[in-house]
Amino acid sequence: MKTKYLTILLLVAVVFISCGIEDNPLTAEEKYTVDTIFGNKLNDLRIYTDSLCKVERDTLFAKYADSMHTVRIKEIENLLIINPAQE
Repeated sequence: MKTKYLTILLLVAVVFISCGIEDNPLTAEEKYTVDTIFGNKLNDLRIYTDSLCKVERDTLFAKYADSMHTVRIKEIENLLIINPAQE
């Protein structure tokens, strides 16, 4: 029980210590470096996701087209059941 309270007290202390005001903001050079690294990683990620889309495009297109076709056929069948054609 005592250990539980000590752990909670320690966690609260860590939160208050770590959430202080930042004493040393980033310099312009550091901001530029961070921005450049982020931009490069974002471009890498964009290239990677685009390549995944190109690889999977044909398979996904066929799958979704078949799915839409199935849904439309069921809608037509339901309409024919509700409103049968009169001959």
